[in-house]
Amino acid sequence: MLGGQVAYQPRVTATTAAGIARGRLSAELTTQYIGDRRTVQGSTLNTLAPYWVTDVHATVSLVRRVWPIDAMLGIDDVFDDRAALLFDYPYPGRTVRLGLRIHHASAD
Repeated sequence: MLGGQVAYQPRVTATTAAGIARGRLSAELTTQYIGDRRTVQGSTLNTLAPYWVTDVHATVSLVRRVWPIDAMLGIDDVFDDRAALLFDYPYPGRTVRLGLRIHHASAD
């Protein structure tokens, strides 16, 4: 514990998300707040600054059969905030994801 705060663990975090689905398309927007984090007990030396991260993901259903196929597009860290995971080790910043998901539809 560092003065009541676990190393690299923020005291305050918050997440909010909103999504929408219309027919074959679904989308989600997620924003996460990570508060400041300490690295040295009782000191602000090397304190990591708080940051916000916003992600956007969309999925479209291409095939709806026994083996459905979905195409996915996502952008992590939309605003490219470049927050630090550890001191001198930043997150990669904006990341674009593209993928296909094939799964077996269960008979309900």
